[in-house]
Amino acid sequence: WPTEADGGGPSLELDLQSPDNSDAASWFIGQPYSPGAPNSLGATNGGDVAITEILYKPLREEYRETFDRVSRGSYMERDTDDFGEYVEITNRGSSPIDLGGWRFTSGIEYTFEEATLDPGAILIVAADPEMTRERFGIENVVGPFRGSLSDGGERITLTDEMGALIATVAYDARHPF
Repeated sequence: WPTEADGGGPSLELDLQSPDNSDAASWFIGQPYSPGAPNSLGATNGGDVAITEILYKPLREEYRETFDRVSRGSYMERDTDDFGEYVEITNRGSSPIDLGGWRFTSGIEYTFEEATLDPGAILIVAADPEMTRERFGIENVVGPFRGSLSDGGERITLTDEMGALIATVAYDARHPF
């Protein structure tokens, strides 16, 4: 994974002009923290719903105070934050899609209750929905999902209510994944 994206916030984003989101060449380093903002949509290839962004190693910054014998004062602690993880899906089609009963079955576990994804709309599935809403100022967030996104890479799979494969992608922490 390129050092400029290692833990500093940029996420993996799907090139929507690619018909195969399981191909590593279909993914690129995204802009820093883009939840809630649509990625540029290309031609619809493959299925209408795609996994379009994976934030698997979000950065957490927090001011701390130290009061020991050696040092005193404030400092900035930077570390990864599993609660900031999310997966973004996008409806690339021209019709609304009922997500009721759809599930993430590998990587993370989450079952959608009653939800509709309008054409061109995105939906964030977050480890901590409330924190994601507050941190990024977006409302289209659901969750929490069970598990966590592996910092070393894994496969994420989305199925419909009947268990049919909708989207799957394997990501890796090394470049090229």
